Amino acid sequence: MWPDLLAYVLSFFVIGIMWQNHHAIFRLVRRVDRLTVACNLVLLLFTVLIPVATQALGAYGTTHAATFLYGVVLTCCSTAYNAMFVHLYRAKAFDPSVADATLSSGPSSPSRSISPSRSTTSGPAASTATSRTRTSNGRSGDPGRRGGWRGRGA
Repeated sequence: MWPDLLAYVLSFFVIGIMWQNHHAIFRLVRRVDRLTVACNLVLLLFTVLIPVATQALGAYGTTHAATFLYGVVLTCCSTAYNAMFVHLYRAKAFDPSVADATLSSGPSSPSRSISPSRSTTSGPAASTATSRTRTSNGRSGDPGRRGGWRGRGA
């Protein structure tokens, strides 16, 4: 009973963290195209396997196969998430007010270098300033979505 409950709690928190990160990224996106939707579906494909892999880990935690399955599923989720981020970055889908330095310092970003002509301000203070200047709905630090999903992307 306890291994199953622990597996459920682990699965809940892993998916919760993924959802929070996904939400944080898409607050900065200004347009969504078909490839972005396809990347999201691939991410969802692997995300729905997390409870299955976690349940196997809870039931057969001492076996290498259960641990391997859990690792493979999380690796696939991570790969899909990073592929989606790289696509959004290359497609220039992020709001123009988001600094390139903010995006290039992210996980698995296509380019980690900042050209000398650009501002080298980075870190929490820079990203806070960026998000506050983007605020369109009056809430501090929350850029919101202008008009929701209507009129977005091709």
